[in-house]
Amino acid sequence: MKSKGDSYLAVSLYGLTEKRADQFLPLAKSWIQPAQIKDLGPGYKNEGYDKYQRAYVLECEDEGNPSLLEFELAGSKDHPIVNPAFLIKGWGKSDVSLKMDDIQVQRGKSFRFGYRRTPAERDLIVWIKKESDIHVKFVLFPAK
Repeated sequence: MKSKGDSYLAVSLYGLTEKRADQFLPLAKSWIQPAQIKDLGPGYKNEGYDKYQRAYVLECEDEGNPSLLEFELAGSKDHPIVNPAFLIKGWGKSDVSLKMDDIQVQRGKSFRFGYRRTPAERDLIVWIKKESDIHVKFVLFPAK
C-alpha cells in the first residue's frame, strides 16, 4: 500500500479460481518483487516496473521507428518471472516478433500483443506466457 496523507491506495486483483492459495505465491512475488531488466540494448529507456499496470515500461528513444529490443529478466526464486507484460512507449505501427532464449515464439496463446493509442504516439503492449526462476533473454524486433 502507498500512503497518501491519511488515506491509503491499494492495488488488488479479484477473481475466481480452482487453484489453492499457495499456488499463487510465485505470481504474487512476481508483482511485489519483479525480476529486474538487465542488459537493455541501445535505443530504449527502462522506466521500471509499474505495479498498477503489472507491466514493465520501456520507451523507444526513436519514436515510431523501433529497432531491435533486447534484454534479460533476472529471474530468481525471490523474483520469479510469471507471464510478464511489457508496455513499450513510442513503438509506432510496426508489428512485433519475439525470440525467447533464442527460440522463435509465434503469436498466439503464449505471445500476444496489441497497441494503445495516445494523442502523441502509439504504444505496444506485449504479454508473454512464461514462468521461470532463472534469467530469461527476450528479443523483440519490428516485423516489416
